[in-house]
Amino acid sequence: MDDWHFATQLNQARAIRFAIEHMRSHRAICKGAVVWQFNDCWPVTSWAALDSAGRRKPLWYALQQAFDPRLLTIQPRGEKLAAVAVNERTLFWRSKISGKRMRLDGTVLAEFEFWRLLCDRFEAKEFELADDIATPKNAEDEVIVVQMLDKRAFHYFVEDVDLKLPKPEIKVEVKPVSGGAEVIVTAESFLKDLCLLADRLNPSAVVDSMLITLLPGESHVFRIQTERVIAATDIVPGVVLRCANDLLA
Repeated sequence: MDDWHFATQLNQARAIRFAIEHMRSHRAICKGAVVWQFNDCWPVTSWAALDSAGRRKPLWYALQQAFDPRLLTIQPRGEKLAAVAVNERTLFWRSKISGKRMRLDGTVLAEFEFWRLLCDRFEAKEFELADDIATPKNAEDEVIVVQMLDKRAFHYFVEDVDLKLPKPEIKVEVKPVSGGAEVIVTAESFLKDLCLLADRLNPSAVVDSMLITLLPGESHVFRIQTERVIAATDIVPGVVLRCANDLLA
């Protein structure tokens, strides 16, 4: 039941994010999107981002990411793939753009670096990925990762059911802070769409981020607002910490 509950919320978050990123990448012909729906007013299974108690579902965080004024996404363009930078700010976005095709164990198979991509105000700028980046040798075990400043985009060549996601290996540290705790999660294996389900620690607890994908060796800090004292032993992988790997590994 826990796996089904997490899988349905993950599916919801991904579906909406997929649609929004697609529409935003075509900014020249699509200037916006309306999401149904934001919240529920009674307990129900629905497409809302907040449940009837005001708790944030993974979709809430997916919307936050997909509607960020600066979005980096990887989209199909004909027979090719392109990294698309979308800038809704009033200042231009100019940065090095880099990327790689890699195995899920972290082995880099191909990489590129372009010294400066300029995405002007209220613009979507496409950067076509070279064939050695866009073409997999083993689709079930590879991913494309593209980076532009603090924004990162991923592209998988197959659906999760065919993706050879490894068993999640995670190291967790907890640091008490005013008003809650910081949970530092270090990935010892590739982790896809990592979520910290704060309401499993305390019904009123709120976490600042979800749906974080980490490469082996990377870390992410989840910041939790809660009155409860949190210990590292409370952050149980597969219960409080969930990721797509749990459903397949």
